Amino acid sequence: MFAELEKRPLTRPFPSRANFILMKTAKPAHELFDALYNQGVLVRNVSAYPMLDRCLRVSIGTPEENDRFLAALDRVLESN
Repeated sequence: MFAELEKRPLTRPFPSRANFILMKTAKPAHELFDALYNQGVLVRNVSAYPMLDRCLRVSIGTPEENDRFLAALDRVLESN
């Protein structure tokens, strides 16, 4: 998942040893959160925390769930 997020120019993932990845986005986090939610993909908007502006937390799931998240993310990032 980390390597896949690194390939996307509008996201910056941070290395993690946990079952989630923190990523910074070029778009406001609340907009990305809402767009993903509307596609049935739930992530955590952590942008209200200090120093985490434009950040979302993405849990690692099954390969199918991860693929669904990445496809939804690509659709959202390509829109606009």
